[in-house]
Amino acid sequence: YVRLPAGILMLPLVTFGIPCYRGEGLLQACLKSIRAQQGVTAPCETIICDDGSPPESATKLEELSREFGAKYLRLPKNRGCPAAYNQILAEATGTLAVVLLDNDVRLPPNWLASAIELMHAMPNVGVLSWISHQPGENPPSGRPLLEPATDLAGYCYMLSKAKWIAMGRFDESMRHCRNDSDMCVRLGLAGFPSFRVHYPPVEHLEHATTGPMRVELGVDIAEDVRKFDAKWAVTSSGEAEGRVLQ
Repeated sequence: YVRLPAGILMLPLVTFGIPCYRGEGLLQACLKSIRAQQGVTAPCETIICDDGSPPESATKLEELSREFGAKYLRLPKNRGCPAAYNQILAEATGTLAVVLLDNDVRLPPNWLASAIELMHAMPNVGVLSWISHQPGENPPSGRPLLEPATDLAGYCYMLSKAKWIAMGRFDESMRHCRNDSDMCVRLGLAGFPSFRVHYPPVEHLEHATTGPMRVELGVDIAEDVRKFDAKWAVTSSGEAEGRVLQ
């Protein structure tokens, strides 16, 4: 037989990437949920990208990275989610996929095994993005496993690094939202359909959009929506370049 170099055998199958601006109080539970994944023996890696947090937060984020064996990256100034996504994907070595997570997401213990199975079964998929529920809510039931979609949020967002490279990275002009949907539209036009995944749902606090940062980000979010609509000629009916955003 051919003996492969040890480094090749140890490449992670999946990279978890978590962009953070502050949020150190939320990150630990997210990292614990990654560590608690069951039924998967393949190696994984975790990358935390600090998007220009203040020094006191940056110190805590770096400490958590060390505690959980994650790679810590730091952008010198705040550039928004797509810049952090691009930095994570540039550094990622996961051979199957990269999972982009908000730091306020909690994965159920069977999540990764299910996600890997889907990615192996769907080699031409663009993005898989899981639905969420907030703590204390009952997850939805009675839905199909997969739903074709392009309007997908990046809080739990899985794609291959190769397809990210082919699409030319995330659009950093949309700093806080719609950069994730923009990637799905581009992938769809290239023949790689994306899907919303209903099971197993993830827990999502939605801290940035419903919590203390909502007012701070509100103006930027509205501007990002305008940029997306202009880029894809979205009409009031939701049509974009002859395709309906789902």
